[in-house]
Amino acid sequence: MKKIRIAQIGTEHDHATPMMETFRMLDDIFEVVGYAFTDEELSGINQNMYKGGKGAYDGVKLYTVQELLDMDGLDAVAIEAEDMYLVKYANMFAKKGVHVHMDKPGSQSIEDFEEMLSNMKKSGKIFSIGYMYRHNPAVKNLLDRIEKGVFGEIYSVEAHMSRNDQVWKRNWLGSYKGGMNFFLGSHLVDLIVQIQGIPESVIPLNCSTHLNDVHNEDYGMAILKYKNGVSFEKSCASERGGFSRRQLVICGSKGTAEIRPLEGPAQGQHMCSNNIIEAIAPDNDLCAWTVPYKNGGEFKFHRYADMVIDFANRIKANDQGKYTLEYEARVHRVILVASGIDCDYKSEIKL
Repeated sequence: MKKIRIAQIGTEHDHATPMMETFRMLDDIFEVVGYAFTDEELSGINQNMYKGGKGAYDGVKLYTVQELLDMDGLDAVAIEAEDMYLVKYANMFAKKGVHVHMDKPGSQSIEDFEEMLSNMKKSGKIFSIGYMYRHNPAVKNLLDRIEKGVFGEIYSVEAHMSRNDQVWKRNWLGSYKGGMNFFLGSHLVDLIVQIQGIPESVIPLNCSTHLNDVHNEDYGMAILKYKNGVSFEKSCASERGGFSRRQLVICGSKGTAEIRPLEGPAQGQHMCSNNIIEAIAPDNDLCAWTVPYKNGGEFKFHRYADMVIDFANRIKANDQGKYTLEYEARVHRVILVASGIDCDYKSEIKL
């Protein structure tokens, strides 16, 4: 099978280095053509962005963005620019007519995000976005059971995703309306919308902890109201032990399910049906995103690898799959409302 020739745009995002490592690790699927610094990196605008792991780029050819735009035979790009510039570069390559993987959540502008999706639709190429929980085995297991009706009618979802960030990172959150809820709460909104669909109303509750004299919205929450119940998602950048407490709980008429933590070496899945608790704890190696993807020739789960393998499979099948461009536009609008940005998230999506 022909390898997918891919290039990466941007190196300063905190996911950029592990993404490059992942593409290089999957050398039976991807041929890494090269990478490019964004204009913002070259100008030194992003002084506080992640600077680690530059060794991941050793031996990879450096291009300019324009050289990659002009390159013949380039199949795909991974956009790992700083968050506010993701859509800018994704749209450049959408217009070029290549497959695009982009980190989440995209622009705080509906118009910019949907213009990019419209250009992807015109090109007929595949668009992928970095919501890695879509590819988490415990989450996939749970979603499959929900679809089969194991838990009956779902009336509530509770989702948490927090961490304890350095002061510079919490200051950086001030670049965005909604702060932490836009940055990481977007993962959780995506999960809730997948499970329950579009809510009747969304109530954003974003604020600041004011810890360490940081006054940006580093604590975010949103309530999503449905006809049969209320769901919520919460994300905090100042929570000690926040990473290990990440969790997803769903409540249905036939049972309750919990995944806690959502990722990491101690990941477990606990389900309750008819008042009998059934514990399903996948092998730690299967769910710890920190382990090598290839271990003795045996494939293990990896936080980013399964996501980009899905991207590759959709490219080869020429099929956008369940995450349609219209779905991506819809969930993006709900994320904006959860971040405190007023928009009509129920109106028809026209790409």
